[in-house]
Amino acid sequence: MGQRIVDAMQRLLQGSQGISACALVEAESGLVWHRCGEQPPDDQLMWEAAIDYWRLHQRSQAHFASLGPLEAVALHHRQAVLAIFPCRQDTELLMVCRAAHRGVDWRGWQTGLRAFTGQLKQWL
Repeated sequence: MGQRIVDAMQRLLQGSQGISACALVEAESGLVWHRCGEQPPDDQLMWEAAIDYWRLHQRSQAHFASLGPLEAVALHHRQAVLAIFPCRQDTELLMVCRAAHRGVDWRGWQTGLRAFTGQLKQWL
């Protein structure tokens, strides 16, 4: 199962313009299940820490209820964009990706992520 997830993540990443790396992270614990793409030395901690952004929204979600359900969190840092997407509600798995500031096909990424999520549901 693990290798299927890694292969599917790699295909998702390769089919996405402007996204340089991604990781499948458990929201509750910060455990990184898998990651792929460019991996600078400090990335492991970055993937784990990214869930704090997600948790912040979870604590404050009532204040944003009029906007509808959260579909992504995007954070614009000087060197890159960090974006977080829910993958599975029942297990609280998140897909965290690092991307360029420009030239990212976010709709294409979300379409690919939905397909990945469908596969993930079959495997878990």
